Amino acid sequence: MQTQDRQAIQPTTTFPTGELLAAAGEAYPHLTSEEADQVFLEAVSDIPTQSLPRFTPGEVERAERNFLILVVIMVLSFLLGSLIGILTTPTVTVDLVPAEEPATLTTPLDIPARSLAPVTLSTSLTVPTTGHGHQDAHAATGRVTLYNGSFTPQKIAAGTRLNGKEGVTVVTDAAATIPADSPPVNGQASVSAHALVAGSRGNIPAFDLNSALSSAVFVENLQAFTSGSDARDYQAVAQADLDRLNSTGRNALMQRMPQAFILTPREQVTPTACVFRESADHGLGQEAQTVTEQVTATCKGIAYRQDALQRAATKAFTLHTRPGAQYELDGVVRVRVARVSPLTVRVSGRWVYVLSQDDEQWLAQQIAGDSPRQATAYLLHTGYITRATVPGPLPKDPGYIRFAILVGL
Repeated sequence: MQTQDRQAIQPTTTFPTGELLAAAGEAYPHLTSEEADQVFLEAVSDIPTQSLPRFTPGEVERAERNFLILVVIMVLSFLLGSLIGILTTPTVTVDLVPAEEPATLTTPLDIPARSLAPVTLSTSLTVPTTGHGHQDAHAATGRVTLYNGSFTPQKIAAGTRLNGKEGVTVVTDAAATIPADSPPVNGQASVSAHALVAGSRGNIPAFDLNSALSSAVFVENLQAFTSGSDARDYQAVAQADLDRLNSTGRNALMQRMPQAFILTPREQVTPTACVFRESADHGLGQEAQTVTEQVTATCKGIAYRQDALQRAATKAFTLHTRPGAQYELDGVVRVRVARVSPLTVRVSGRWVYVLSQDDEQWLAQQIAGDSPRQATAYLLHTGYITRATVPGPLPKDPGYIRFAILVGL
């Protein structure tokens, strides 16, 4: 079969439909409309025509492949355009600190509980002393004995100075009258005295004074002088040392106290009505390198189920202290038993305003396109935002605004 090139085939003659009808009418004016139509159809059938092109399977496959490539290019162009839009309009994150409401509640709880008999624990602690003391110099003291060798009484005035062998001067503290000599017994008297110069040098040995005071009076010290000391600084017990022992000892005992009670399975105990006693081996200001203190604690106890206590306390706290429907507890409430009968607890916790997704979308719409100052002013004006950090001018499209909710700052 002979084929021709699709692009080389051209029709020899072309007639628009209107022209054929007009030509038929002019050539056969005597024909009826039905006969004219027949002449038109015969004329059209004589027009040379061109057959539709036929494609081989390879050409069809190539066309389909080109079409798929075009679709992929269009999709990639769309994605690339979207990515460029995202990169050229970056998302801005605004830091928000929502409103917080701390609360405390003291309330009785109706849960099963039982009282426990008192128990006693003790501990001993030792710490180095940190205080500083000062001691002034002290004069040595002692007594001197005076002998009278005459037959008449002799008087010695207070403040009489007596010189010893070591060069230490001793001064009498009071006046003395020495009885007359009455053989075979000499008249004698004893009087207190002190070293003239303060310090340990005044601690003279016995008989350091052994000389005549006058022609009739003789003096000597039968015993050594003592208590003379030099000025010095020393380490001593400070109030902070005693306070540290008290605090450390009490804390140690209170940590051990719950284990000292006898409990049934799944029970927990709270020590109550605790009495503490402390006794230190050195008092405040006393000279010492270390101080040791004995601490004793005697406590009663109340036993209960911890899970029941926590549930009841949380329920009461939520009922009486929740600021509003959109506030949620930040963590768990802290419960402390305040009184045993009736069982009364002190509950403390913190409420935090929770922003819903709708809240965030609404805020983004309100601050879109604002400056940091405008956005911050609006956010704080809402009443449930206490702090806002806006990094820069905000995009006009709220879809590019995100919020980071910071709690506990």
